[in-house]
Amino acid sequence: MYLLKHLPSQEWHLSSMSKAGDLLTQLLFGLEDALREALEALVKSMEGQYERTRDLNVKKIQLRCTEVQKKVEVSAIVVTIFESLYNQSYTDCSI
Repeated sequence: MYLLKHLPSQEWHLSSMSKAGDLLTQLLFGLEDALREALEALVKSMEGQYERTRDLNVKKIQLRCTEVQKKVEVSAIVVTIFESLYNQSYTDCSI
């Protein structure tokens, strides 16, 4: 598990896990072996889903940043070309 600062999504995840555990405990009251196994499975499942979702979100953010960077680079190239053409046409006209 990654070491993270306490993030709102992590807080929501921990809160959800706690509530799900409480409900499972109430549902399986008196069935200690079944409760223990179910809680272990619940925690493993929820942590796996949280990790996959977080990793996917990180990849989406990285992809979006790359897209924005490429757009900025293309815009800079276009501006440079237009400036060059403008300067060239301006010098041609003044001759």
